[in-house]
Amino acid sequence: MIAVVVRGDDAVVAQLMNEVEMDTSHCVREGTGWVEISSGNGDAAFMGVQNGVGTVVTWRDEAPTWAVAARYKVDAREQVVPVEDGCVVATFDGVPENSWPRIVAWIDGEGAERDFRLSAPR
Repeated sequence: MIAVVVRGDDAVVAQLMNEVEMDTSHCVREGTGWVEISSGNGDAAFMGVQNGVGTVVTWRDEAPTWAVAARYKVDAREQVVPVEDGCVVATFDGVPENSWPRIVAWIDGEGAERDFRLSAPR
């Protein structure tokens, strides 16, 4: 498992199923447990959407070996998230359903930003 992000009775679970297949699941709380309501091989999912706005979780499992962080952007907001075990996970609240975060830069150990397209092969 890469990450679990919970907002109230909604959760997004990001995980690697094997060496090449990723899975991003949207789950909801039912009673004392959780039930998956959608799942796919993408790297992002929305949850808690009300009036077209919700929380989006996005992730990558292929950070360059030299990267210590990634800068994500959605609309006018940016967020720097650390690389952990070769993966990055970003969560943005209050995002319109049709807006998807994207990596705009990888950040090396000296704080320099590099082109986001420089990533390690799978």
